[in-house]
Amino acid sequence: MKERHFLPNPADNQSGIALPLVLMLLVVLSILGTAAWTSSQSSLKQSSLLETNLKCKYLARSAVDATKEAWTARWIEDPNSVPVNQTFYNKYDEAAKKFVPATEGEYNSGDYVIKTVLSYNNGICTITSTAKIGDNTATVKAVSEKLTDTVVSGTADPWYKKERYEVGISIFGVSIPLTDWQAWSITPGTVSQTITTNGMKYNATYHTTEGKVVITTDGSPLFANGTVLEDLKKKTGQSVLGLTIQTVDSFRFIFNMVTYQNDIKKILDRLGDNAPFNYSVTGLQAKRIDFECPVNLYWNSSVVPDIEWIRDLLRLGGLDNFGYFPNPHSLIISAEVINFNGKLTIGNSAFGNLTLSLPPGGGIPGDEVYRAVAKQNAARKAANNPNDPVVDLSLIDKNAKYGIVRFGGTVEVEFDNINQVSLVNGKTFFFRPMNDQALSIGTEPTTFTEINRRFGLNITVGPTVDDTLFQTLISKGYLIPATQNDMQTYRNVVFHYE
Repeated sequence: MKERHFLPNPADNQSGIALPLVLMLLVVLSILGTAAWTSSQSSLKQSSLLETNLKCKYLARSAVDATKEAWTARWIEDPNSVPVNQTFYNKYDEAAKKFVPATEGEYNSGDYVIKTVLSYNNGICTITSTAKIGDNTATVKAVSEKLTDTVVSGTADPWYKKERYEVGISIFGVSIPLTDWQAWSITPGTVSQTITTNGMKYNATYHTTEGKVVITTDGSPLFANGTVLEDLKKKTGQSVLGLTIQTVDSFRFIFNMVTYQNDIKKILDRLGDNAPFNYSVTGLQAKRIDFECPVNLYWNSSVVPDIEWIRDLLRLGGLDNFGYFPNPHSLIISAEVINFNGKLTIGNSAFGNLTLSLPPGGGIPGDEVYRAVAKQNAARKAANNPNDPVVDLSLIDKNAKYGIVRFGGTVEVEFDNINQVSLVNGKTFFFRPMNDQALSIGTEPTTFTEINRRFGLNITVGPTVDDTLFQTLISKGYLIPATQNDMQTYRNVVFHYE
C-alpha cells in the first residue's frame, strides 16, 4: 500500500505561537520589574532626602532655641548689654552630642553646619538659623514681640496726661470762670465711633500700639473721665454742674441721678435729648500694660472743682469722694499682660466699669495655661494653704486664649456690700474673655446697689446686667488663679516662630 503524507495544519502549530508569547511576557515582566525597581529606588531616595531635610530643620530649630535662650537671659539681666547685629556659625559634633563653634568656610563646604543671624532693631529681636547637610538646607526664624516700652504720653496720640479743667458760670452768654484744677486723666482716643446697643448709645474711642506701655503719674490717681465735661459744656456751656441759664435740664439731670442712682439707662431714657452726656467707652490696646499708679474708674474728676482745702476738710470727715461725680464710663484694656501696681477703684454695673480683652490674634494658648496651672497645683497641694487652694483643671479651656492680670494693690468696688475684693487683692489670674467677648470685672447683677448699700434691700430697677462678681468669674473659670512667676514669665520675652 502506498503511504500517504499529509502537510501539517498551520492552526495546529502550537510551537510557533508559544515562542512569541513567551518573548512578549518576558518583555512585560522586564518592564514591570524595572519600573518597580526604579520606583523603589525613587522612594528610597525621597525617604532619604526627607530624612535629611528633617535633620536640617531640627538642627536649625535647635540653633534658634539655644540662641533665643541665651539672648533672653542676657536681656533680662541687662537690656542694654544684648548684641544687636551678629552672624555666627556652629556645627553639631555627633561624638560630643553638642554644638561647637564653626567658620564660614566650614558652612560653605561641610555638613551639619549652621549659620545664625541675629538682629535687634526697634525693640524687636529676630533670630534666623540655616542648617546645611550636603546640598540640603532648612531655615527656621523666630521673632520676638516688641520688648521696649512704648511712649504714649506727650505724643501725637497721648493715652493720658495731666489735664487742666475749668468751670464757671454763663450769664446772658457771658462766660465767667470760677476756678480751675488739674487731674491725671485717660484721654479719648484718636479712633472713635458711636455704638448703640440695647437702646444705649456709647461714645467709643480707642488707643492702640505695640510693645509694653507703662503708665505713671506723680502718685496721684489716674481717672478715666471720658467725655462728661465736654458733653456738659456742649449742652450747658462753661458751668459748675451745668448750673447756668439752662438750669432746668441740669436740675432734671441731678434729680434723676439721685432717684436712679446706679441705673444709667433709666436716667438717660427719662431725660432723652435733655441728657447732658452719653455713656462713653475708652479702649487701650498693647502687648502689655502696666499701671504704676492708682487707677480710679468710678469717680469723675473733670466735673466738680478739686479745691484742696475743701478736700482736706472732707477727708477729715471721712468723705474723701464727696463732690466727685459717678463716672458713666467703661475702660476696656486689651492686652496679654495687665498689671495694676496701685489701688484700683471700679464701679458696679452702670458706672466705672473695667473690662478686659485680648488683642486680635493675641493671647496665651489654653493648653499652655493648663500645664502652668497643673505644675503649680503640686506646690499648692504641698503647701495646703486655704487662701491658695488647688485649682480645678477642668475649668481651663485648652482651646481658648488667655491673658494674665495682676491686682498688685488693693481693689475697691464702690458700693460693694459683700466684700468680694478679698478674693483678688494682691493676686494674679489668667483671664479668659467671655464667649469671645470682652470680660467685665467685678460687676454686680443688680443696677440699684445704692439702695442695697444703704438699706440692705435687694431691689433692681431696669434691666439687670451680667453677674461678673469676682466669685462668679473664678467659679466659672473666667479667672484662673496664677502666680507671680507666671506673671514674670509672660512679662519678659516672648518669641513666635515663622
